[in-house]
Amino acid sequence: MSAALDIMTLPKRRDVTAKFGKMRKAQRYTVYPKQGRYIVVQSDRSIGRFDAETGVGVLNPNGKYFMQLSLSLGAQPFVFPAEFVSACRVIAEGG
Repeated sequence: MSAALDIMTLPKRRDVTAKFGKMRKAQRYTVYPKQGRYIVVQSDRSIGRFDAETGVGVLNPNGKYFMQLSLSLGAQPFVFPAEFVSACRVIAEGG
């Protein structure tokens, strides 16, 4: 499973465009600053959180709010592609 990536730098905003799994179109994910060892990414249609070292986390393809990172609200275990994780890590750490 590969992700199509495009890193965009906008004023006060850092984004990565990616397509995961069965998504029809790539989505632009806003990358939030790293909190502990986790990075949160959010798009208009989905939200995810993953460990910055391993890429293991959760993705909710049908939710876009932080509370929907909960497994009980539809988030699913997901392993993010290494290329996506490294691009997000650079952005989240202020690079």
